Amino acid sequence: MKKKSSILMLSMTATSILLSACGNQPSTTTNTTTETAVATTTAATTEETTVAAEASTTAATEDASVELVNPMIEYQNIAELNNTMNFMMIDFPVSYGMLDTEKFYAIDGVIAEIQCTDDNKNPVHIRMSERKDDISGVNGVTYSQTKIGDTNVNIGKLDKLQVAWWQNDHYSYSLSVDGLSDADFSTYLELLISDSLFNLEYSSIENYTSVADLNSALGYSAMELPATYKVSPTTIQMSSEKKAYIRYNLGKESDDCYVDLYTAPVATPLSDLYSYSFQDAEIDGMKVKECKDDSLHIVTWADSDLNYMLVSLNLSDPEFSALLKEIKNK
Repeated sequence: MKKKSSILMLSMTATSILLSACGNQPSTTTNTTTETAVATTTAATTEETTVAAEASTTAATEDASVELVNPMIEYQNIAELNNTMNFMMIDFPVSYGMLDTEKFYAIDGVIAEIQCTDDNKNPVHIRMSERKDDISGVNGVTYSQTKIGDTNVNIGKLDKLQVAWWQNDHYSYSLSVDGLSDADFSTYLELLISDSLFNLEYSSIENYTSVADLNSALGYSAMELPATYKVSPTTIQMSSEKKAYIRYNLGKESDDCYVDLYTAPVATPLSDLYSYSFQDAEIDGMKVKECKDDSLHIVTWADSDLNYMLVSLNLSDPEFSALLKEIKNK
């Protein structure tokens, strides 16, 4: 049975090739948007009415320039946030080491937010929404308009707080970081813009409840995890380009150990889904293009008809090689 939704491929962030920034700054605008803090009102007593304002204080609200937004509902992980918002939230690659500090929120049910800190303990806020305006929540910023790649971006600064927001045909995004250098902020911004372009490519995704239904829609057989693993897929999707994506969680929920399998027609590349550099390699006699980054391990290869990509998180090298061998021999 097929389900249509806007849920996007990949629970983890997949950043495409970084875009280069152009220095055009033709005009400036001042952000005067103020988001309304919403409070939850409790029942009135006979003597007085008590208002219970349930607000989550973010790292950025330590700076008085960032407003307190309420209500905020916290989620355990990015997958829960994505499922609630019905889109794939942009995020930094695993290699940036922010994963352990990340907290995930939905604001008023319309804005997704990730709060984290980088290696230098700088507070980082990432937002995404279907709203078409400045969703940063930062007031009093004078923005300069510039281009990064083909994306128009509004960039501003308030004391040590750097803020940027941009949009595409489907979503608005924002990044705010306190205490970061201009160069590092540009790097962070390029990564997230690249990720937002990936989201744009997969803005129309079809979800399936079985691999058989997926294969029927594809017109070819997508790569699957061998039956010896006795694990059912948690996500089965197809993009508008007929790229297939299947995710398997291999460990306990808290272990964050998974395998992502991609299949696409041979004319459709897969390696551009990630910003990492791929190198020619040979694993158990199989020639592949490979990249490794901390706990992330990716290989891609092709036959005469299809391109394949295997992505794993927190698999050991022997486990990864054994899996690749089983897939090859299937």
